[in-house]
Amino acid sequence: VLLTFTVLSFTSIKSSLEFHQLHRDLEGVYPGFLIRSKFWGKLEESAYDYARVNFKDVGIVAPRSWYVTKENKKTPVSVGKKSVKAPGVLGMVPEEAQVTGIDKLLTTGRWFQPGEIACILPGKTADLLGVKPRDVGRKHVRLFGKQLKVIGLVDGVQMRELLDLDQEMLSPADFQSTEDDFENQVEQLEEREKQGLEGPEVETMPFEHLDPEDVIIVPYAMLRDVGSPLQSVAVRFQKEVDVEAQIKAFLSRLSVVLFAGVPDETGKVRVSVYSSLGNPSLSGLGHLFIPILVAALIVLNTMMGSVYERFKEIGIYSAVGLAPVHISFLFIAEACVYAVLGTVSGYLLGQGGAKVLLWQGWLSGFTLNY
Repeated sequence: VLLTFTVLSFTSIKSSLEFHQLHRDLEGVYPGFLIRSKFWGKLEESAYDYARVNFKDVGIVAPRSWYVTKENKKTPVSVGKKSVKAPGVLGMVPEEAQVTGIDKLLTTGRWFQPGEIACILPGKTADLLGVKPRDVGRKHVRLFGKQLKVIGLVDGVQMRELLDLDQEMLSPADFQSTEDDFENQVEQLEEREKQGLEGPEVETMPFEHLDPEDVIIVPYAMLRDVGSPLQSVAVRFQKEVDVEAQIKAFLSRLSVVLFAGVPDETGKVRVSVYSSLGNPSLSGLGHLFIPILVAALIVLNTMMGSVYERFKEIGIYSAVGLAPVHISFLFIAEACVYAVLGTVSGYLLGQGGAKVLLWQGWLSGFTLNY
């Protein structure tokens, strides 16, 4: 009991967090960061919740969602008798205009307003549906069984040139056009993450994206209502905010890969990829080597004394035909019982003693970490 109490009191397991940064020789479009999966898988809701709660006072948070169809099952979009099939739909929030400035790519109309159910069409799709600039704000398109007012037309050609911090377009990823070799890599990454084997690597795979001329833009909330997952979260910080400090604080709470845009001395936004990795370590055990060795010899001496005291019993066991191995098992079983009871009791005594010391205030400024 005393040995276990001593070892428990003078050792501790502490976890340190290592940050890994991969610099990219690129310039970003905004100071902040982008959260997304390495292989464009869906994100957990906690990623958006953490970002919204932590940065709503120091920046602008913009979640995004995709609705991508498979093969020939494209999403029908119709205006009256005219109809086209869109390969993908992009969901964005009104705050997106303040993050990436996508509203500057509108040739006609305006960006979304909070709570609005509408859509923005690319120029090519608008031409196929017969929607002219003069029809913006008047005509409606039918999508997902709803009538959506066309509030703007976006230049798809310029949207191709608008790259996020990961240097990829804002339109949905085209998994069918992406090289087949990536399918095996995606499966391996998913399996490693499930097994907890994901290391500090911050390499990402480049993906092809759908042509913005074929993508309909709708409100984020509407697209989530039809079952589309959260794909990415963009955060743009205010000018006076220390971007790197905010990123490290965020990574200490959530284990994700971030594409960060950090302003340098000249004011240019430099892109880096950040990740974090927890590293638990056991401290204090090295100082206990000699006490543990001495304690082990004391216990060994005690058990040997127990054997010498029972020479007559051992002789009786041998006389009745018990093998030496069986006799030794009797002593080993006794030692195991003492070990289990002593270890458990010592652990409980250590926890209880620490609780009493802290409760009485006798360990002011000292923390016991078990």
